[in-house]
Amino acid sequence: MPERPNIVFLVLDTARARSLSPYNISGAETPFLSKLAEDNLFYEQAISPAPWTLPAHVSMFTGLTPTEHQVNSWEDRLSKESTTLAGLLSDSGYQTTGFSHNMWLSNTFGLTTGFQDFNEQWQLIQSETNLFNTAHHLQGLSFTEKVKQISSDIFSNNPLANVINAIYAKFIHNRSDHGANQTNKNIKKWLNKEWDQSKPFFLFANYLEPHIEYDPPKEYVDKYCDGVSVKDAKEIPQEPVKHILGDIQLSQDDFESLRALYKGELDYLDQKIREVFGILSDVGALENSVVIVVGDHGENLGENGLMSHMYSLHENLIRVPCIIKTPERKDQDIEEPIQTHDLFALCLHYSRVDFSLDSVDSQLPPPFAMPRDYTVSELLAENPPENAVHRETGGEYDEEKFESLRKSRQVIRKGGLKLERVIDGQNNLYEIDGFDETLSPEKNRSSLKENLDEYTTSKSTKMKNEESELDGNIEQQLKELGYL
Repeated sequence: MPERPNIVFLVLDTARARSLSPYNISGAETPFLSKLAEDNLFYEQAISPAPWTLPAHVSMFTGLTPTEHQVNSWEDRLSKESTTLAGLLSDSGYQTTGFSHNMWLSNTFGLTTGFQDFNEQWQLIQSETNLFNTAHHLQGLSFTEKVKQISSDIFSNNPLANVINAIYAKFIHNRSDHGANQTNKNIKKWLNKEWDQSKPFFLFANYLEPHIEYDPPKEYVDKYCDGVSVKDAKEIPQEPVKHILGDIQLSQDDFESLRALYKGELDYLDQKIREVFGILSDVGALENSVVIVVGDHGENLGENGLMSHMYSLHENLIRVPCIIKTPERKDQDIEEPIQTHDLFALCLHYSRVDFSLDSVDSQLPPPFAMPRDYTVSELLAENPPENAVHRETGGEYDEEKFESLRKSRQVIRKGGLKLERVIDGQNNLYEIDGFDETLSPEKNRSSLKENLDEYTTSKSTKMKNEESELDGNIEQQLKELGYL
């Protein structure tokens, strides 16, 4: 029997399928991903179970739906006792490592559970003290209390490392891009110096380039911003909450420029993913590796009056790229929909880990097994929460619009139709047309409703999550990610 393959899991954070050339001729020019899709498994309809980072990644790491894992809000944290993909692979003899510039993917929220090592790349020196957490806890404290808190955190564990990390995060981190350069350098270093070549490895990396704020290198701005200067394009306000709730107004021309910047980020990231394949090849690891390139969720760029990835389950948010290179070089376009947490089952299949999929929702995707009957995506908590929105806008926003947007919701997709169920009992039926959806007459609503009822009653909470150590006032930390 051949040796077990390495597994490389690359997440393009906030990448929507419609903006990439393998999926859309008018998308960003991503020649490497286009060639990768042509020669390997190309999933035309990969559907995320959630429209933002935390629940989407927890689903991919556990094989559970958002209803099952219940890590859906800013205050939730994945329990250290959770069964995760990294933990199962570690226990079965894999060497496991992760790299993240995204704060959601950190020990703070439990996403490092099961990894033997995990590089939180906003820290130059990896330390148990996370100074991003300190920023949260300063909210509402007096000056004296702030001084005490900062002093306590900086001088805990490794004081010198904490001071260096604070300086690094403030003045140096992410100066050239959103972290792809550093991620690739760290991947290369790990493969050359840390990888025990007697073992297969599981390597996870999250690339934050397509995330707000869109700020690609100048040459990529010039390439896509036709008739708009780099300066003008980058001065367009990238404040999604204020736009959605009417505090600022963006024109269609503004959104065209933002889409151009977004395409520039994807084009740039295409080159960085090419680099990873080159690094794997240089160390002799590429041939016997499963390499997954997938989005965690998508993005709204003015469509439906929305911006960023909050308050909706539109196709722009849940339909993501997914391309998989396997050791046997399967070459196939898969038209049937899959869910991104099915990658959990796929990784266990290739690693030959003895684990029953009966305990999770994840299932082997085509062509390894029969396709799903339907897909479900869920938004089960406010994102961002009301108190954060109130403080960010000074309380001046369209409250009626906010009340309609903030509601939890689910969507079920099946056979070109999509049923949205809002927590207040409202049901909206849509016809899916490419990457868009339009309200549909009543046909087939009852069938989809029955499927969604079946899903809801069959799924129950399967793990006990924890509250994160952060208080509710986390908006300052998350501004860099554009949530506020």
